[in-house]
Amino acid sequence: MDAKLNYLALIYSQVDRFSGTCFRLKAWALASVLAIVVIALQWRSELIMFALVPAMVFWFFDAHMLRWERAFRELYNQVRVVDTEDLDFGMQPERTSSYTSALFTCPVFLLHGPLTAFALAMVVALYPWR
Repeated sequence: MDAKLNYLALIYSQVDRFSGTCFRLKAWALASVLAIVVIALQWRSELIMFALVPAMVFWFFDAHMLRWERAFRELYNQVRVVDTEDLDFGMQPERTSSYTSALFTCPVFLLHGPLTAFALAMVVALYPWR
């Protein structure tokens, strides 16, 4: 039973690590897009095109981390109900959720969707289209 509890603690530490990474990715996405917008407003408006890159890249990274977090939560739930004798102590969970379901979940989409829309609106408004 002690081995099972240690295994569950190890799996949960991975879940905790992935959720912390998702939080940091959201902070980096917000900071980098806003920094590029401020730099473009201060110096050259052509730089505003680069605001779309971190907005979309961090969106995909956040969805990727959420997929891994969900996979480890599913592994945790599977291990929780299995007897200690039947455990294989593997750390390779099956990823059952798709990228599209991870991209458009509430925690991911509610930040990255408006952030990407803001970056796109700044590109349309500030880029010298001549």
